[in-house]
Amino acid sequence: MDFDTIVNNIIDEWNVPYLRTKIERWVNKANERVNRFHPYEYLIVPTTLDVVAGDKTATMPVDFDSPRLISIGYNEKPLTVYYSYKEFKRDYPSISSLGIPDTVSILNDTLYFNKKLDQDITLDIDYCKKTTKLVNTDDVPEAPEKYHSIIELGGLWQLEKYLSLSEWQATRQDFERGMLQMKLELTENPISIPKMGLPSSLIRRRQERLNAL
Repeated sequence: MDFDTIVNNIIDEWNVPYLRTKIERWVNKANERVNRFHPYEYLIVPTTLDVVAGDKTATMPVDFDSPRLISIGYNEKPLTVYYSYKEFKRDYPSISSLGIPDTVSILNDTLYFNKKLDQDITLDIDYCKKTTKLVNTDDVPEAPEKYHSIIELGGLWQLEKYLSLSEWQATRQDFERGMLQMKLELTENPISIPKMGLPSSLIRRRQERLNAL
């Protein structure tokens, strides 16, 4: 589904076209939350980073989703990554030795090395990219299409809460369960949860209206 379809589905659910701007914001919030639930393969970007002699730090690409650095290496050798910059500074309080770093830390969009480079190097990096904001009507979420209904639920429960509707808690639960199911299906070793599926209050209410016709 594209952005316009998701937004219109939510609008049609409660006939609230006057809330389009808010719903667009809620859909983007849900889309980002779905992507940040797990470092999915569709978000991982393999790239290289050139660093020059004398540097102690390097700036990550602009679409880097801090601090979701997946792996980093040099000459096919992985570097140790401290995800806690505080612990990195504790173990490496002063960077004075020269050489090729074997340990790095990440803070915001900056890589910190445990050694000052004595030569130019190229690092191999895999990282999670930021969620692309949905702006245009034909923009499509990065997640596989079968999971776009989860993003729709994420926007819907926020609308229902805004409208003070009692349904919002059930819809939010469906959203949370949908995210978990998505994670289970897209990880390398999925785990079955009996009778889970993708329960959707959205689908249920639509079916009730159809049955009443």
